[in-house]
Amino acid sequence: MNLNKILRSAMLTAAFTLIAFTTAVPQGKQTTLTGKVSDVACGAEHKMKNMSAADCARACAKKAGWALVVGDKVYKLKGHDEDFDKYAAENVTIKGTLDGDTVTVASVAPAKAKS
Repeated sequence: MNLNKILRSAMLTAAFTLIAFTTAVPQGKQTTLTGKVSDVACGAEHKMKNMSAADCARACAKKAGWALVVGDKVYKLKGHDEDFDKYAAENVTIKGTLDGDTVTVASVAPAKAKS
């Protein structure tokens, strides 16, 4: 093989590798959402009427995962489980990366009361 063929082959391999990595990484968008902490199974309507909304969310989140209810929309939450347990059934503001209906959470804070 001559040097030109080797260089061309190396450049093609590098280009295809770059394309593969750029298309494989999900591209989310940064977002800030304010809503009520719930779980994926119940969403806005808690099913276990024999317990508080917070206790129901905690119990269901163990299997289904945490969620944030914003109006009619339910977002699945990734990360910060301890914060969601603390704020179960309360209004919070989260910041993170939105991909479809899933938010990878960067921060959680109690929502500011409306005046």
